[in-house]
Amino acid sequence: MGALSQFPITGAHRPQSSLELNSTLSLPGFLGVAESKEPRRGRMYARRGFCSSIHEMTGFASGGIAQPVLGRSCGQCSLCCKLPPIEHFAKPAGQWCKHCAPGNGGCTIYSQRPLTCQRFMCLWLTHRDLDDRWKPTTAKLLLYTELDGHRIVVHVDPGSPNRWRQEPYYSSIKRMSAFGIDQGAQVVVYIKDRAIVVLPNRDVDLGIVRLEDHIITKELKLPLGLPRDWEVSVVPFENISPEDRDKWTVS
Repeated sequence: MGALSQFPITGAHRPQSSLELNSTLSLPGFLGVAESKEPRRGRMYARRGFCSSIHEMTGFASGGIAQPVLGRSCGQCSLCCKLPPIEHFAKPAGQWCKHCAPGNGGCTIYSQRPLTCQRFMCLWLTHRDLDDRWKPTTAKLLLYTELDGHRIVVHVDPGSPNRWRQEPYYSSIKRMSAFGIDQGAQVVVYIKDRAIVVLPNRDVDLGIVRLEDHIITKELKLPLGLPRDWEVSVVPFENISPEDRDKWTVS
């Protein structure tokens, strides 16, 4: 394995600028990345977990702070208090936060909620091209980005575990993967702590993945003419050097 380096958000990819999330959404803009001409290859990995900064959460890897789309608000939705893990409260994925009253006002400690919660905005709130079919209470899915936009996270309501495989969601998630793979971005579906990495050509069910473990995606070196493929694995936290435990890295 070569030397490790912080993985930049701007990078190269295959010339697929016409890829769209739906009929109007430009994937480069959605991911917050710049387009280039060559695919990014190699090994990419990072720990899973809830986001910790504004641009990580919103996907604006340039550092710009996203704002909710005019006319959109959380309303009665509190799924961000249920689907992702919240380390501040030791709340596991797929369970309601002890401070949430779903459908009855939401967060009961709103004015004192931790910074992680204050900063969080799902992608439906910030991206107008995700139409109302993607509203979390409708889709039963919660989308956000983390690791400076290098990972698109799709949390699935455990009460509807196959929802992400239904349309219009599945084909859009696959297009995110097809574009993101050459930007050094992963697309990971979570059903509680079960992680499924969505590749352009297949989906890899990793089973239970701990918050501190790293998910590795590596493109295989195949003979010329064969279709591209990738291997996906998990590196336990205990096997990761301390200096790399909180990095998004490439080798």
